Amino acid sequence: MGTDISQRARRAGVRGRPRLLDIVAGGTVLAAVWLGTTCDSTDRTSSIPAQIESVIAQANPSPGPTEPTYTEFTTDASVLVLTHSFSGRTAAAGVEIARALGARMFTYDEPPSLLNLGLRICTTSLAAVKRVNLAGVRTIYMGFPIWSLEPSLPAWCVMRSLDLEGVRVVPFYTYLHMACSSRIEDFVREIRSRGGTPLAPIAIRIPTGFKAKDVADVTREALFVRKDLWFEGEDRVPGCRSGPARHGARLCEVPEGETWVGEVPSEMDIPSAEPPRRIRVPGFLIDEKEVTWGQYSQCMEEGACPRVPDTSFQSIWNLLMTGDQELPVPCVGIEEAASYCRWAGLRLPSSAEWVRAARGADARIFPWGDEFVGSPARTRCNLGEKPADGLPEYGPVPPDADWTSDGVPGLARGCSFPLDRSPFGVCDMAGNLSEWTLDTDRGIRRESLKGGNWLGSEPRDGRIAETMDLVVNPTVLLADSRDLTGDLMIEAGISADNPAGRSFAKRGFYVSGFRCAADLP
Repeated sequence: MGTDISQRARRAGVRGRPRLLDIVAGGTVLAAVWLGTTCDSTDRTSSIPAQIESVIAQANPSPGPTEPTYTEFTTDASVLVLTHSFSGRTAAAGVEIARALGARMFTYDEPPSLLNLGLRICTTSLAAVKRVNLAGVRTIYMGFPIWSLEPSLPAWCVMRSLDLEGVRVVPFYTYLHMACSSRIEDFVREIRSRGGTPLAPIAIRIPTGFKAKDVADVTREALFVRKDLWFEGEDRVPGCRSGPARHGARLCEVPEGETWVGEVPSEMDIPSAEPPRRIRVPGFLIDEKEVTWGQYSQCMEEGACPRVPDTSFQSIWNLLMTGDQELPVPCVGIEEAASYCRWAGLRLPSSAEWVRAARGADARIFPWGDEFVGSPARTRCNLGEKPADGLPEYGPVPPDADWTSDGVPGLARGCSFPLDRSPFGVCDMAGNLSEWTLDTDRGIRRESLKGGNWLGSEPRDGRIAETMDLVVNPTVLLADSRDLTGDLMIEAGISADNPAGRSFAKRGFYVSGFRCAADLP
């Protein structure tokens, strides 16, 4: 391998004895280091663009043995992922970017250089270009493998064949050992000469032996580091206002915008995490606080809401509910929650609305940001019972844990933790109670509990992505959820003959609560 790299390096114009180093991101590109010497385009006898023009002139732009592959995850038609992939790794990286951003994706898989296929190179690549519709495209993620220290030749062909006027172009490349920084810079300059606006490239190192999941993970991490590519900030934070008189609570406005659903990359080990996807959510209103026992009691008195709690939760109810009407109401099932919201002239939020209200447009892990730690004496949210100050027999955090207690036995009044607020001013989305959301799509009903609750045992339980989930259709109920400590529950297929898995959704339990939402007027 060392001899082969040395020969390729000399062909690329690198002088001296090469020494292979791990490549470290140092700004816009990764540089190959050879005993203090980097690849230098001035060592070439001819420029890359001139070579490409010659290849394009002699290539026959008609379909080759392999047709370009088209994949669509479209929620944002303004984004296109255009990828050359020979071994399949760059395509796998492109798929992850397209899936995350909701983009169209084209892949072409010709051999990466003239050494492999002579002047037949670019045949399939140029055929792929004919199928690419750039109408409405504002951003192209242009992917390629590094071959002989530089961008693959088919990627050059495609880029030189496109009219990039007014288009942002984000090069991304996969590599095993190194990439020649000057060749990446050549590629970026050519994008600019075609009328495009090049952004700093994304470098994705894929060692030998990586599986598809490994490629997806490193690609996701590389994309989320580059917040400049997908986060433009919130245009406005409208604030909160009075809700319907019967409801008697404030609603916070969440304007239309982007959000990330699923598990954003972090150092937390989350089994079976849902990959992140960026979606656009229409504007809506949502409760500033969780619905209280006082509010729900009024609905019960009018006969519009079922009585709570279920008798099986009476003992924990007696511990949690101290007679304070301002505490959030626990032990509420999905039907009780939906009944109250209807009575108040509102509705339950969808899961996407709940995440948008908690996270905004960036990829924060918690409603306030990425760090869980609060003050030395108290957590940022009502999450974490230690035996010394928790409810009797409900102290999942070990007494000697480094994590400080929340300082509250059981539930707290809404907005008692001022740091547990989202970008739109919504309180208690990381603690107090997990909250019901409801989605219906193509005949499938999804009932989910979102966010952390008072019985969490570690910081990851307060993540925005924390979800207990039920998928319901007319024939099969699927439970694929996390238990109260955030661990993955056993996945079960529940038929009409075995409905036990849905009983908690009907009855509620001691960590379930809710808030209401409404469309913007």
